Amino acid sequence: CVYIQAMATLIAYTRASTSKQQVSPEYQLREIHQWAERQGHTIAGSFTECVSGTAPMVDRPGWRMLYSPLTRPTAWCAGM
Repeated sequence: CVYIQAMATLIAYTRASTSKQQVSPEYQLREIHQWAERQGHTIAGSFTECVSGTAPMVDRPGWRMLYSPLTRPTAWCAGM
């Protein structure tokens, strides 16, 4: 059995629903960067937003901005 781990370029998404939330977006982002570094990945950018966790993903502007390039077929073919 051979285990191969591919390095990836990632985009981080953090969210806070209220100012009372104990885990701030800054803390979340720091943890994501540390995890990515340990795994050999690169964080190319990030989206942070303050919106309720009960809001559907499609109603979250940051999530839409993050997700929209992934739905365009040409996004996967760039540079080919």
